[in-house]
Amino acid sequence: MSSAPDQALAPIAALDASGRSFVAFARWASALVVMLSHLRGILFLGWGDLSPPLHNPFVATFYFATAFYHEAVVVFFVLSGFLIAGPNLDRVRIRSFSPRSYAVDRFTRIYVTAFPALLLTIAADAIGRHFLPSAGYYDGSNLLLADRVAGISAPQDSLIDFVRNLLMLQPAHAPMLGTNVPLWSLSYEVWFYVWFGVTAYALQAKRRSAPLWIGLATLGLLLFHWTAIVYAAIWCLGALAYQWSRWPRSIILALIAVGLCLVLSRSPSMAAAVPGIPLKWSDLPLGLAVAWLLALMKRRSYRVWNGSERFNQALSNFSYSLYVIHYPVIILFVSLYATLGRVAQIKQGLAPDVAGLTIYALTAASAFLSAFIFSRIFEARTGAARRWLKARA
Repeated sequence: MSSAPDQALAPIAALDASGRSFVAFARWASALVVMLSHLRGILFLGWGDLSPPLHNPFVATFYFATAFYHEAVVVFFVLSGFLIAGPNLDRVRIRSFSPRSYAVDRFTRIYVTAFPALLLTIAADAIGRHFLPSAGYYDGSNLLLADRVAGISAPQDSLIDFVRNLLMLQPAHAPMLGTNVPLWSLSYEVWFYVWFGVTAYALQAKRRSAPLWIGLATLGLLLFHWTAIVYAAIWCLGALAYQWSRWPRSIILALIAVGLCLVLSRSPSMAAAVPGIPLKWSDLPLGLAVAWLLALMKRRSYRVWNGSERFNQALSNFSYSLYVIHYPVIILFVSLYATLGRVAQIKQGLAPDVAGLTIYALTAASAFLSAFIFSRIFEARTGAARRWLKARA
């Protein structure tokens, strides 16, 4: 039995009910925004292609609310830095950081869910290609998806693609597996873990070679892709939210800052010209604003968060599963419901009318339920896998 401390414990245990509830809410809400936004993108026409009668406040609100899938990933990065780097820096400070325990915690957190998610991606894409081709999502004939998934007409789901995604080389050194576009951010997350593990160990050791090891770890991020440095900085902002207490204390100003950054992110000038890498120049200020809000919310008590902790935690428990399986799942279910309903115009994109919104609601509910079931089978076993590995370490 390993004597190393259990470093899986996030700072969630050190927060009060309100702080725990807010962090849990931010996790599941971000995953839901990503799923609902991606679903709108593969199902409905763009705003400019809608008929004038559909340019109404309801549709405008719906399109605006489902426009922030990328920004939700930035929130994920900040939360991850808060939950992982923040408390482990405390362990470094008191010299209790265990590289072995940290590696087991991070490995199980990612791969107990990611490995079956990759298999599910291959299975879902195969079912769609063979039984539901008429919607056009699997042969490149669907106009809404053809330019969003690299190689959609020649799916990237061979054994070598599976292995490269398992090694988290996407998107810089491999295409995302099959139709699972969101896998791009998972690889960044894994390389942040590796970088931080090396950095934390070097800092704790306090040897003269520490700068060399930190430099090599940072070079590794750079070799993966230079944008990993930018996203690692955003990840570290989460650690700053956990560690630093001298943030400006106005919740209102923090909320305004987050709102302004979200509006700024919608500007076309904010998109970076990095083919295949979904980076926006607004990501860094958004990460800073989210970290500011998180730093303030972690210790303040609000009735709305106190009373919703159990609800938020229940949904947060399968937010990771929802994120890593939703894209191939929503494509499969949209294809199924469009085929059953004989919706021929699906290839050109639907309007958000009664028929279109019905398919949208059915698909969203099906994906949500699928993620819950998937999480009960796999993600919920993370703790058991972690204990099993540590007992043999």
